[in-house]
Amino acid sequence: MKLKKNKVDILGTQYTIIKDSVANDPKLINANAYVELHTHKIVYEESYPTLETLEKLDERNKKIIRHEVIHAFFQESGLRKYNDDEVLVEWLALQFGKIEKVFNELGIKEEK
Repeated sequence: MKLKKNKVDILGTQYTIIKDSVANDPKLINANAYVELHTHKIVYEESYPTLETLEKLDERNKKIIRHEVIHAFFQESGLRKYNDDEVLVEWLALQFGKIEKVFNELGIKEEK
């Protein structure tokens, strides 16, 4: 999977998105990604094909990064108590596109 860019502004803080491997980063042993809140990095290990993911591999990798971006938003917005709530983070990561679609349909999307 190729990202459009590897740096992103999250509420005024620059985060770098890094693709790495378990061989180089032991933090990836028990997780396929994480957010390093003090150094402002999102690190992920690209998923490899399995029988379940073969056809949707890019979408799985995007889902992983979306999840970590939500963690970073909680951190940067001062809502640190929700940062460890994996259920809430995953719900937002999964539902954001659907929420955005409804906002667009109603013409209520926030202007920049």
